[in-house]
Amino acid sequence: MTETGLDLHALDEQLAPAVRGRRVIVVTPGAAGAMESVNQLRRYGAQRPLVIAHGPGLGVPPTAAEAELLIHPLPELPTLMSAEIQAHISFVADLPPAVVAAVERYDPDASAVWWLQPMVTSARTLLGRQAIGGRRQTWAALEDKTLGDQLFDTAGVRRPATLVVHARSSALLAAAEELNAGAGAGTVWSGDAREGMNGGGDFVRWVRTDAAASRAIQLFEAHCDRVRVSPFLDGVPCSIHGVVLPDGVAVLRPVELLVLRSQEDRFVYAGMSTWWDPPVRDRQVMREAAGSVGAHLASTFGFRGGFSVDGVLSAQGWLPTELNPRFAGGLTTIARALDGFPLQFLQASLAAGIDTGLTACGLEQSLLAAADERRNMVMHAISTAFRSEQTVTADVVFDGRSFRRAEPGSTPIGKVEVGPAALGVIARFSPAPSTMAPGDRGAPYACALLDFADREYGTDFGSCSPAPAASHSDVSGASAADDPG
Repeated sequence: MTETGLDLHALDEQLAPAVRGRRVIVVTPGAAGAMESVNQLRRYGAQRPLVIAHGPGLGVPPTAAEAELLIHPLPELPTLMSAEIQAHISFVADLPPAVVAAVERYDPDASAVWWLQPMVTSARTLLGRQAIGGRRQTWAALEDKTLGDQLFDTAGVRRPATLVVHARSSALLAAAEELNAGAGAGTVWSGDAREGMNGGGDFVRWVRTDAAASRAIQLFEAHCDRVRVSPFLDGVPCSIHGVVLPDGVAVLRPVELLVLRSQEDRFVYAGMSTWWDPPVRDRQVMREAAGSVGAHLASTFGFRGGFSVDGVLSAQGWLPTELNPRFAGGLTTIARALDGFPLQFLQASLAAGIDTGLTACGLEQSLLAAADERRNMVMHAISTAFRSEQTVTADVVFDGRSFRRAEPGSTPIGKVEVGPAALGVIARFSPAPSTMAPGDRGAPYACALLDFADREYGTDFGSCSPAPAASHSDVSGASAADDPG
C-alpha cells in the first residue's frame, strides 16, 4: 500500500497472471528502452524474454542473463521521427523472415505472448500468439491532427478558431490570411495522417513569412491531403493527461511540454516536466477538458487507456491544440512519482480489456497526490547530424542561459548524455535532485541542453528559445500574473 492509498501489491496480482510463467516477446525500437519492460516482466514471474529491437538505443540494453536480444535494423534508416514510428508499425505488421525464425526458435510451441509498443496497431494475435499492448485501428485513426477540433467541439471544450483546408497553395494562404492575428505572430499549420501517424512536430510549421509559407506549401502538398491552420498562440506549451478505465476517466495533473522555438519554421520537441504549475483555475480548466474528452472517447469509440490533450496557456487562457489518443510520454513522467507503479502493464491491460481491479477515482486520487508531491522531468531531443554507437556523458553547471562542463570542485546541476538513436543521436539531460523546485519551467534548461550538445558534440539543433509565460485573465477572471513559471 502506498502513502497515497493505492494498493500496488493488489494491482500487481491483477496484472501479473497475463505473463507469469510465460515466454514474452518484446518488440521495441531501442534495446535500452526495453529495460523497464524486462524488469517488470521478471518481477511478474515471466520467463526470460526475447527482445527484438532495431538498435541499441541510449542507455544500457538487457544483459544475456536478463533477456535474449535480437537486433534487426530497419530496412531503411528513417530521417524523421514520424518515419521511424511508421517503419516500426510496418515492421510489426510484416515481420521479416529472420525475426519469424528467431521467434519460432525461442517459442517452438507458440505459447508465448507478444509485448508491443503502445503506438502499434495490431490484432489480438501475431504469428498465432497472443498480443498485448498496441491499440485498435479506430483509436489510431483519431491521431490525425485535422480531426481533433471536431472532437473538442463534441466534448464541449473551448478551443481556438481554426480552419481545415485542402493541402493546396491557394487554400492554405487564404486560411492563413484569415486567421493571422498580426504583429508578426503568424499561423501554425499541422498536416493530416495520410502517410501514417506523425509526431515530434514533423508535420507542424510556424508560418510567419512568405518564405516560410512557400516551404510549408511544398511540404504539405507532397505529404498531406488536408492541413489544420490555426492562429499562433503565444504562451506556455502544456498538456493534460487522462486514463480511461471501464468506470470512468482518471484525470491527472498538467505537464509542461518542452516545445522550443527555433529560428526557422519548426518547433523543437525536447521532453516534458511536472515541475511547472499553471495557475489553479487554469489547472482546473485543463482537467475539466481532459475529463470531457476522455468521456467522449470512451462512449463513442470504446477507448481505454491513456491519452493527452496538448495545448498552450496563452493570453486567452488555456486552449487545446491537438489530441493524442494513445499512451503519451507525459504519463510516464507523472507515474514516476509512484515507485514501482506498473504503468506500461496497466496501459496494455486496459487496451486489451483485462480487468485491472482499479477504479478511475482511486487511480486519479493516487496519481494526483503523488505527482504533485514528487515532481519529474524527462528531457531529450533527437539530432540527425550524425550516427553513433557510443554514449558520451558530461557533468554540467548552468549560468542561467547555458550549460558548461563542471570543473573539479564545482557542484554539477545534472548530467548530459549523447548516444545512439534510430534517427541519429539523442541528447538527454538528467537534473540533480536539488536542481529544480516546484513552479520552475524546464524549457530554459532544454535550450541549454541543445546548445551544449551543438557546441560539444556537433549536433544540429541550432539556436532555440523558450516560450514566454503569458499573463492573462481567464474566463473566470483569474489572473496569471502570479504564475510561478
